[in-house]
Amino acid sequence: MLDRRAPRHVILSCLMLVGLTGCPWPWGAPPQTPQQAPAPLKGQVFLDGQPAAGVTVRATFTNATPFTNATPFAVAAAADAPVTTQVTTDDQGRFAFDNPPEGDLNLEAVKDDRRKAILLGIAVRHNAQTDVGRLELKPTGHIVGRVTAPEAPQVTEFTGTDVYIPGTSYVAKTDQSGNFRISNVAAGSFRLLAENRYLGRGEVPSVTVHSDQEANVGAIALSLKVPTIDQLDVGSGAPGSWVRIVGTNFGASEGIPVEVKFGGIDALEVVRESNTVIRAKVPPLATSGPVQVKVGLIPSVSPVTFRVIKTLQMGPVSQAVLRLGDTLQFNVTALDAANAEVANPGVSWSTTAPAVGGISASGLFTASGYGQTHVTATSGETSVQTSQPVYVSPLDGGLHSLTSSAVANAG
Repeated sequence: MLDRRAPRHVILSCLMLVGLTGCPWPWGAPPQTPQQAPAPLKGQVFLDGQPAAGVTVRATFTNATPFTNATPFAVAAAADAPVTTQVTTDDQGRFAFDNPPEGDLNLEAVKDDRRKAILLGIAVRHNAQTDVGRLELKPTGHIVGRVTAPEAPQVTEFTGTDVYIPGTSYVAKTDQSGNFRISNVAAGSFRLLAENRYLGRGEVPSVTVHSDQEANVGAIALSLKVPTIDQLDVGSGAPGSWVRIVGTNFGASEGIPVEVKFGGIDALEVVRESNTVIRAKVPPLATSGPVQVKVGLIPSVSPVTFRVIKTLQMGPVSQAVLRLGDTLQFNVTALDAANAEVANPGVSWSTTAPAVGGISASGLFTASGYGQTHVTATSGETSVQTSQPVYVSPLDGGLHSLTSSAVANAG
């Protein structure tokens, strides 16, 4: 008779290996426990105390993370869009969502426009059954109010401002005066937001909707404040030059679009660094005049004047030959479109041969090596260069001491 028991030495080997690599059972591996599927999200809908069949139940996940061991619940239309899906109740008013993602959701049951129920902030967790229990359908109500911009009283146009309950389908758009009405809202308490791309955001932390009643939230103040300009880092510059604008209420935290104008002409580029700092490039057609920052629909109330440079002229120098360590002051004259001189022009200085000498922001050249170099003054896309080079000579006595060969050797 065949002995089907495992040999003793095999069993001893298994006992030694267990906890390390597993036991190589000669009669086959033990059965594997299947991975547990995520439990469904379920509940039951009632109307007038009776189970309600054929009711649409909509789940909206605002921070869903699909389970790794299940088919994804749904795919969002965009990266920042909430994940939404819906089912219909059976004859007993029951509903269930299979393979729901992990996250927080809002759940709404809809019989029709006049009978709804809603639950907010339901937590769905991996491998934990989520039973929301009873949802009682009740008559809906309405929310009315008006958006305003108290910090910008000159604003009178509010058309198209979105007013909505986040994480739900309830949304309305305001009329020109800012009035809105959200109809057929399920009874409950909600957070209400108002948002306008050009005027900012506003919020009502809590509004309670009662069946067959109208909840008036009054005025919702939008966050936009009037921008102000305190100073510019330079008072003049040619087209193509960058200007740093310092002020307040530049709309960075609200994400409101911003514009900068030089003499009424839009800047070529605008970089908003914060609520208080903007950098803007002077446009080619700009003329001398006010600089204006416009945040959304609101222009700044404190424009400052900026002079636009059209041409640069290099001033004369006192000598053309220097010794090591000598300094020489360079000056530039800036003219605007009317050939009027621009005081304290905003220019940058450079040399064509840095090894021969460097030049400061004020135009002071310092000789540091033998040779020759030209000096250039630049503002934006406009520049001017010395017509003759500056020489740094190893000889003393100035220009008359240099022979042609010495000049050539110095260069």
